[in-house]
Amino acid sequence: MSPRRLIPLLVVGAILGLSWVVLALFDPDGRGRLSEYVGLGYLFGTLFGQTTLAAAWTALGPFPWYVRLALATIWLVILWGCLVMNIGLHGGPGAMLLLFAGCLLGQWALVQIPLWGLALGYRLHFQHRTEFPQANPLVGTPGQLQFGIRQLLTLTTIVAIVLAALRALVLAIIAHLDDRGVGEGAIFIFLAIAAVVMTLPLVVAALLPRWALPSTLAVLVLIGLATLWELPLLSLLPKTAGPDTWHFIFINACTSAWILVIIGVLRLGGYCLAAVNLGMSQEVAKRSLPLEPQPIARVGKNSGGGSW
Repeated sequence: MSPRRLIPLLVVGAILGLSWVVLALFDPDGRGRLSEYVGLGYLFGTLFGQTTLAAAWTALGPFPWYVRLALATIWLVILWGCLVMNIGLHGGPGAMLLLFAGCLLGQWALVQIPLWGLALGYRLHFQHRTEFPQANPLVGTPGQLQFGIRQLLTLTTIVAIVLAALRALVLAIIAHLDDRGVGEGAIFIFLAIAAVVMTLPLVVAALLPRWALPSTLAVLVLIGLATLWELPLLSLLPKTAGPDTWHFIFINACTSAWILVIIGVLRLGGYCLAAVNLGMSQEVAKRSLPLEPQPIARVGKNSGGGSW
């Protein structure tokens, strides 16, 4: 692998390594309310954000699929190990470690489903620009017009419909089964799923071959509006129960920040989302070039034909 392709991956690896050290050693409770918001936002935002990135790497990353799968599995194990170490150092719900492991695996598998659809349906992969063939006017460039704003809008609409349906389901559960004590659990489950599902349009927007920056800003605004739309559900919880509004704001902000930082470093390093089969593009490019003039053979009298 050339240095230009390797350096961005090493930078990302260094950033992730530092984040794992911080995740394992820092105290998420902190001192004071603001420290608690920042600490828990970093803790859960790192778990949610990096698990989404691991899913995106598995479906869209470079290298063969089995290499991506192995690296993503190691990534998840490291995240869970850092959580175990943090709870061991600073205390916490140790009895829920297996539940946390199941949540990470579930999120990783859930986020992959639409991303694999993009990878297989549009032949999308995150590749370095040095891997692309020379552009040809008759062929175009990788990712050209095959995947863009229309697909992002479709995915965002699907996410909005899913969230609206889940929110309606939670309200129905609260209205009919709240006396059985399941309403509180349904709210927390919905907020956790929403925090994960909302990252999908952000990943796709940041990876767009064109108009990535304005699309990312638009999706960030939508995530902020969706977060405000979710928060009234917290008022239905008992005042002494769990997280409040600012916990979810910091968690969603940190989750989004992780996605933008890692994808941003890779894009600045020359990686982008390519939507063509490169080998096929090279072959088509060769066939599309004008044919070179062939010399005209002169046939002599000894060959049985006339001369030109």
